Amino acid sequence: MPRGYLAERGYRNVQIFCSAGDCRNNLGPWEVKSVKPPHDRRDFEFFTAKDAAMAEEADVGFMLWDGQSSGTVVNAARLIAAEKPVVVYIAPEKRFRTLKSQSDLEALLSPCPSEIRQRIARYVADHARDYAQPIMF
Repeated sequence: MPRGYLAERGYRNVQIFCSAGDCRNNLGPWEVKSVKPPHDRRDFEFFTAKDAAMAEEADVGFMLWDGQSSGTVVNAARLIAAEKPVVVYIAPEKRFRTLKSQSDLEALLSPCPSEIRQRIARYVADHARDYAQPIMF
């Protein structure tokens, strides 16, 4: 996983969004944006608050994806709906992919098993309403 990728390359204009001050991936001297979650349980809604704030404020999304996480894809959908590009590091494949459209996101998900695509489609419909389409996935 490219945890130090941006730091190693000297990127300076980076902000790290964290839920309740808990930053898991800040490996540089970057500004931290702590977002207050709706409650203390570390569930989907806990992290979604941070993700929604990041999608709203960011110019570009940079995400690490395990190939299964719904939250990462929901936030990519938010950014795409706002016409903001998303760079995704796909951990199982050890490669980067840039997403700029719904078709890019659908292509990213096409190799996933149908149960993962269906779960992600439900989360996108619930949490990225500007993006969701009935025919998606």
